[in-house]
Amino acid sequence: HPCGSKQAEWLTPEYLIGALCESTEKVGDKISPDEARQLFEMQHAQDFREAPDQKVVRRGGIPYLLPTGWYRFPLAVNGKYGGDDGWLGNGGATKE
Repeated sequence: HPCGSKQAEWLTPEYLIGALCESTEKVGDKISPDEARQLFEMQHAQDFREAPDQKVVRRGGIPYLLPTGWYRFPLAVNGKYGGDDGWLGNGGATKE
């Protein structure tokens, strides 16, 4: 994957926010950097670009390969879909 090396050091949360702001402006629906940041939960961002191995974990009881070579930007979805947010967990429970 092209982002899976030190060549991708430009890929940061701030780059994502800037790109999102620029893209929304181009389509005539500009958002501010603060509005863009509210769409994400960056404290949960994960950088798998330098991950050494494809590790298999379980998500919802199903085997899941970690996205080696990628940077994961998490969307802010807590409380936005009503009811229990248990489906957002990552402990391997069946309702995730």
